[in-house]
Amino acid sequence: MLTGIYMEDGKVVHFVTPLETSRTDSSKITESDFQSFLGSDHPHWFIYKYGVSDEEFRRLPRGTCTTTQSEDTKSVLQRAHEALRQGFGQFNLVGCNCEDFAVYCKTGQRCQTSGQYLSALRRIQAARQAAATGYKNPIVYAGCVLGWFTASDFGNQPNSTNDEKE
Repeated sequence: MLTGIYMEDGKVVHFVTPLETSRTDSSKITESDFQSFLGSDHPHWFIYKYGVSDEEFRRLPRGTCTTTQSEDTKSVLQRAHEALRQGFGQFNLVGCNCEDFAVYCKTGQRCQTSGQYLSALRRIQAARQAAATGYKNPIVYAGCVLGWFTASDFGNQPNSTNDEKE
């Protein structure tokens, strides 16, 4: 999932990752036109939500919202322009990624750990818990990876009477 700041005149300021530059030591903030930003592989887009309630935050997928309020448009655009000139640091999945950049521009706060990263960790935890409790079906693992299940869906005790649960 790509995350950026929509500017004026159909432009988006966003992180270009090492995968996009084909260089592991290269990442930068750049400005692209909206259609190039989306690309042909990702024609759909959504608006990241700011200032959601705690209840809504727990209900929505990680990496799609924050409880922190967005600041005024002028401040947001000023931070994005500043990052274009000065950079945002080396890309890092855990704490300096596309989502972190956009949240910083919108709120002025740098994240410690991104929602996308935490979501991935939760999915790994769910798959591990499924295996530990006796669920060995590939469909269950796929459900964990896709975020359909959480670790709590599998309880805490391994099932010693059934080698494979459906």
